[in-house]
Amino acid sequence: MRHEVQRQIDLVATVGCDAADERIRLDVPAKARERVRALLPCDGVPLAVLHVGASASSRRYAPERFAEVAHDLAARHGWHLAFTGDAHEAPLV
Repeated sequence: MRHEVQRQIDLVATVGCDAADERIRLDVPAKARERVRALLPCDGVPLAVLHVGASASSRRYAPERFAEVAHDLAARHGWHLAFTGDAHEAPLV
């Protein structure tokens, strides 16, 4: 068993390349951040984006666990929530 990131780094290594940075990160351009702020005005309230789906059901968290986290973020901490996914994942949401 390996973490998904390590699996991908190992895959890159098979073709003779190195990963300069092994951290999981996503650089979002300023223009994209501005667009999201225009679409989802949160007035300074933190926004949590939850993606409940996964390509393999064995990699999914139980919907009840996501519900607990979502409820805690919204009710206890006042965060806005956004759920991502496609039509096949709608029942999970």
